[in-house]
Amino acid sequence: MKLFHEFFSDPLKRAQQAKATKPREAAPKTADVPADVLASTLFDEFVRKPMPGMFENFNIDPDASSPSGRKLILYQYASVLIAILGVEQRDKAFLPVRVCLEQHFFPPTFAQGADLLADVRAAMRDLGELLQPDVPRRELSWARHWLSTVGIQEDNPATLAMFAHRWPAHFVTVAEALQHFRPVT
Repeated sequence: MKLFHEFFSDPLKRAQQAKATKPREAAPKTADVPADVLASTLFDEFVRKPMPGMFENFNIDPDASSPSGRKLILYQYASVLIAILGVEQRDKAFLPVRVCLEQHFFPPTFAQGADLLADVRAAMRDLGELLQPDVPRRELSWARHWLSTVGIQEDNPATLAMFAHRWPAHFVTVAEALQHFRPVT
């Protein structure tokens, strides 16, 4: 107790202590946001809105009823969900955000959304292989396969690399955005 009292009563000791310790990086400023508003905004900006350049550079049809449009939305949702799950593990305040986001994406009953849930899980696994590969990176083959499943034949390595690198960038953008908000209910 004496040491505690001396530290706070002696300004010279405090100054010396401050010099001896490294300055901490400032944590990002956070804003309190209702969980449903945060979920809606994430859904509108990172799921519903296609990543920039997808249509112009990769011939992905923007229509959500097309195979490429559906898959794009599915993978963008999976990317956002992975980011939210990561934050939720550290901060349970994000649980309502995830629940609201799921309500935006899935049909109201499990029976109606069971196939979609299986698709989301597969997309999350597939993105996980790109984001955190167990083996040496194979982003070109990953991109070629992704595009081929929606009928797009692409063999240009530069184009495939551009496509593959958009997914980690999408994930990081969402993860960094989440650092600036504190969900409230």
